[in-house]
Amino acid sequence: MRIPIRGVHCAAFVGAVLLLPLAVAPVRADGTVSAKFTDIQSGTGATDASGGGGGVFNFSNASYSSNANVTLGLITQGTGNPNKITPTSGTVFQTFCIETNEFVGTNTSYTYALQTDISKAPLTNGGQLPNGMGSAAAKNMELLFGKFYYNSTNGYASSIDYGALQLAIWTIVNQSSGGSSETLSVDSNLVSNNGGSSAQIVIDYKAMITYLQSSTNQANGPLANYLVALTSTSQQDQIGINVGGNNTPNAVAPCPPGIILGLIGIVGMGGYGWRRRRLMGR
Repeated sequence: MRIPIRGVHCAAFVGAVLLLPLAVAPVRADGTVSAKFTDIQSGTGATDASGGGGGVFNFSNASYSSNANVTLGLITQGTGNPNKITPTSGTVFQTFCIETNEFVGTNTSYTYALQTDISKAPLTNGGQLPNGMGSAAAKNMELLFGKFYYNSTNGYASSIDYGALQLAIWTIVNQSSGGSSETLSVDSNLVSNNGGSSAQIVIDYKAMITYLQSSTNQANGPLANYLVALTSTSQQDQIGINVGGNNTPNAVAPCPPGIILGLIGIVGMGGYGWRRRRLMGR
């Protein structure tokens, strides 16, 4: 016996087919920050493989979007508490560069999207890392900060160590394939562009890479879970430290109506299938 498909069942089927793709993973919103890049902190400078400059970047006049769940702090001014760095008034903060093929200009204002999942950064707008550095590089970044940004013996990093941190950050990102594994090596161009093997910044940089090459430790350093990326497809991406607390994404966005209708469609299809089996004597 042929069973007619009533209109309500057709609608349910179409709703499920067309709207089911909308039921994707929850949206994670970390907000934005607008701020002026002023200069590189004195004594923290480093030179990348192509001769560009980096180190600790100073930003001022910060303004956060209403949905931002991040407050960025001053990397070079630790409070003595290894779990926090100085937030000051919230209008100034510091970062490191994580992208060498884009640039920022001094005394210029920029707007960045805040991304507490650093594996999604940098936003290169195509090229080597179209989807970010990936999980392996993100883990190495957490290990780097957890081990070398602060330790109970030396406290917060010295100026030379900040420069070495910048070199190690570039190495992690530039040698990433964006995937779940990464094999790091010392970048000879970074060595030659920063004074050669005998320079203290290079000695510190090599020690950091050696640690990352052999470390099997978990990224449980005091600030490993506080890293946040500042991302943009039109200017150089940055990485900073969230002094507002351990990174926790904002509340999941409410389900859009399309998802709800899609779920209704699925229920409708289930009802139709049950009714059809009943009518066919199954």
